[in-house]
Amino acid sequence: QYGQDAGKLRWNQFETPNYRVIFPRGVDSLAQAFANRIESYYPYLGEALDHNHSRMPVIVHNESSFSNGVFVWAPKRLEIFTNPDPNGYNQDWLTQLAIHEGRHAVQIDKLDQGFTRGLYYLGGQQMVGAMAIFLPLWYLEGDAVDSETRLSKSGRGRQPSFEMELKAQMLEGGRTYTFSKAYMGSYKHYIPDHYQLGYLMVRYGRRNYGDKFWIDFQNYAARKPFFLDPTLISMRKYGLRSKKEFYQDALSEYRTHWTGTDSSRFHTPYIQWGVQEKGRAAKQYTSYRYPHLVSDSLIIAYKSGLDQIPQFILMDRAGKEKSLFRPGFLSSGRVSVSETHVVWDEFLPDTRWSNRNYSVVRSYDISKRKVSTLSRRTRYYAPAVSKDGKMIAAIEQTSFQLFNLVILDRSGSVIRK
Repeated sequence: QYGQDAGKLRWNQFETPNYRVIFPRGVDSLAQAFANRIESYYPYLGEALDHNHSRMPVIVHNESSFSNGVFVWAPKRLEIFTNPDPNGYNQDWLTQLAIHEGRHAVQIDKLDQGFTRGLYYLGGQQMVGAMAIFLPLWYLEGDAVDSETRLSKSGRGRQPSFEMELKAQMLEGGRTYTFSKAYMGSYKHYIPDHYQLGYLMVRYGRRNYGDKFWIDFQNYAARKPFFLDPTLISMRKYGLRSKKEFYQDALSEYRTHWTGTDSSRFHTPYIQWGVQEKGRAAKQYTSYRYPHLVSDSLIIAYKSGLDQIPQFILMDRAGKEKSLFRPGFLSSGRVSVSETHVVWDEFLPDTRWSNRNYSVVRSYDISKRKVSTLSRRTRYYAPAVSKDGKMIAAIEQTSFQLFNLVILDRSGSVIRK
């Protein structure tokens, strides 16, 4: 259960050859557009896994200000949130959802076979969903990212930023963490998430062993769950002794490739602000993001870590910090700074309905040390403040996927749309 939609919504539905699309009245064109996309990709979504999923309900949510899609089993359904990701890449959002979430539907539906099919007759869909415990998150998300990359001319697998953190970890620090640490995370070191790790491992498996490697991986999970670790048994067919060995082989290949390309590139000189913390403060990693120069010797940045509430800070070149204020949850992470103000967009939940929420613009007056909310019940993203701090430009994404460039004054009133 991912939350409730507003009670005033009235729901319609229509049938396609492979889906039943359920959507709020008034967003018919959005629902039709998504249905067209996912139907057109249907024959290809399961090709690499040698499976086409059974008929699937799709639920469309259009009042959320965040971007997401989820595939859920028991009862099986695909839920999409139509608001495009403000930090997305060059891929139509509905196409992204169709390929990525459609692949998840294939992955789990493929478990409904063999021994698991017998359990289905005893316990229903929840028995099939339970077998997904044998499919690790790095595989589920890595394979879906691989699908969105192979079936389109875009996809996260083609974005340099997607592998940037793992590449930096291996080339700058020369580290290859243990498999459990790379998968489960760490309190002490920053670890790239399972999407990045999973994509590189799935891609390595397909490149070196072919699609059959992952087909067997899933078949064993469905047909032989009584082995307790059936996916490991499938990997041993290909001469691998453990998932750890597979992980180490994959990263060794990427390290060789990245080292070769890195040695042929010119590196831009840089200056590091601050000094690395030592002692107790170094036991948890700390991130400094969205930096903005306010003078030659001062920078405003967003500081976050495992042992503190995220906050905006003022830092000098020596690393001395001064806390400015603590914002709420940032929507896009697009922070803009002028001579007088810091401006950002912030997620704001609805008081009653969890599937209805907003993105508002907030500002911080540097001299007065005062935070102001410049909009209410809006869906504004990526605000940019003028140099004098008197005007703010932002992107408005409506619940009907209409887009506007809005110009606000300092009080939040719309000057022009």
